[in-house]
Amino acid sequence: DTTAPTITLKGQASVEIEVGASFVDEGATATDNKDGDVTSKIVKTGSVNTGVAGEYKLTYTVKDVAGNEAKKTRTVIVKEPETPPEVVEDESTETNSNNTQGTTTPAS
Repeated sequence: DTTAPTITLKGQASVEIEVGASFVDEGATATDNKDGDVTSKIVKTGSVNTGVAGEYKLTYTVKDVAGNEAKKTRTVIVKEPETPPEVVEDESTETNSNNTQGTTTPAS
């Protein structure tokens, strides 16, 4: 047997989340042409810190009885939340409350 098992990721191979969001890895399954379902033999390495922005890799590795190895990687991108654009009010059209805009009233 020289054929490596096949690993299938559950969910997307690349995931984007915002800092502070929760992340639950969906895992993977694995099958082999001789050994059948070898999902229980998958070893996952890597971790995701949802509190720190960055790119994280989770690697799934499995070997069949003959020693053939397969690997798949999931990339998790933790990014800072997008901030909405700041609204700046235009002060050039501002007038005072009695709408006199700099006129003077002569004293009586």
